[in-house]
Amino acid sequence: MFQANIHQAKTNLSQLIQKAEAGETVIIAKAGKPCVQLTCIVKQQRKAGSLKKFSHSENTDISRILESDKETADLFEASSL
Repeated sequence: MFQANIHQAKTNLSQLIQKAEAGETVIIAKAGKPCVQLTCIVKQQRKAGSLKKFSHSENTDISRILESDKETADLFEASSL
């Protein structure tokens, strides 16, 4: 957990956002009393190289793969492409 006062939060907002995106709890305090918690509302993107790899041929039925692998199916559904 990281706590900052309002002045520190204004000065270092980008760094506090990075901490929240990394999963750290960030508290902003007023007069030393915690009043706001900064949380990330967007899931972290996967790091390069962490995507699942699978081979397929032209005859691969992608729907069968998606039915058997919920995580991969969720990635397809979340894609903006």
